[in-house]
Amino acid sequence: MRPELHSRAVYCVNLNSNKKLFQRDSGVLVHPTSLANEYGIGDFGPCVHRWLEILAEHHQNLWQILPLNPAGYGDSPYQGLSAFAANAVFLSPEHLFEIGLISGSFLESMRLPPSASVDYPEVYQNKLKLGREAQSNFARLQSGHWLREQYEAFLESESEWLDDFAIYYALKARFDRVAWTDWPEAFRDRDPAALDAALKQCACDIERAKLEQFLLRLQWDQIRATAKRLGIRIIGDLPIFVAHDSVDVWCTRELFRLNTDGSPSVMAGVPPDYFSKTGQLWGIRSTIGDATEKTALVGGAAGWVGSSVGSMWCGSIIFADLRLFGRSPATRKRPRAVHGLKPPGGRSLKLSLRTMAYPYP
Repeated sequence: MRPELHSRAVYCVNLNSNKKLFQRDSGVLVHPTSLANEYGIGDFGPCVHRWLEILAEHHQNLWQILPLNPAGYGDSPYQGLSAFAANAVFLSPEHLFEIGLISGSFLESMRLPPSASVDYPEVYQNKLKLGREAQSNFARLQSGHWLREQYEAFLESESEWLDDFAIYYALKARFDRVAWTDWPEAFRDRDPAALDAALKQCACDIERAKLEQFLLRLQWDQIRATAKRLGIRIIGDLPIFVAHDSVDVWCTRELFRLNTDGSPSVMAGVPPDYFSKTGQLWGIRSTIGDATEKTALVGGAAGWVGSSVGSMWCGSIIFADLRLFGRSPATRKRPRAVHGLKPPGGRSLKLSLRTMAYPYP
């Protein structure tokens, strides 16, 4: 749970500049994973569309969600493996059945017993099986099929982040999902020869990662269309930190405060205040770097807001809670002498949003 602090800056950014940001609105915060269905976890399928219908029936016009990034440590969306990609657990088997990428019998095999909580290991295995089946059937599609044409266009438009994410995703699976700093040195340090070899050895997993992101795009676009039809705006959540164990840090180490082996040199927290004389040490490996003000919110996250991917995953409004925070040596176990910093990249975030003509309060 996030500590409550007296000093914070909250930014809500309206990505639809034709509509006022603040008016008499009401809605509900429900992450898609919380929506009930028969496949172990809420996803981008019919359960979301049913939820949007329920909101509209009760005259609600806002739906707030948590980050949709691939969850990292502790299955937390605030420790995302990528600032650009979506979590493959959101893949809807029902939608893949509708577009012909899985059979009816396979769809039935995806069903999981009802449960009051998510069994993440079982869900991850189930969605891995789903991705592999969709990949196998996608490979059989004829040239000129509408899915193939849209997929090729997706690969071209999203190559700036997708290629790096796919190889990172494949390598993380290859090395038992440990942090990239624990990979063999050649892969940790992105040795060109090692990466070239991985492109061949992990080709199947790399292609599946790209296909999954494409299918997630299709499903999310349908959700956004339903929300627009019903007059509901989606409030996306922008984490204030890029996770250390992420493709973003792995690929751009020069932007962050890291040791020579890639490990973080500082840990995030908050400086002393009237809640705590010594401050608070959150345990989050802060990767904010000296180049933050040049690259905007935490190593380029504000650029993510303006990208096609950022606006796609965030919906109509972006919520970012930028609190007064501090940093402490990563080796420190107790929150003493945490040095205070201003909210990260706030000035650059405003400048970036103004450049992109997005309104903010």
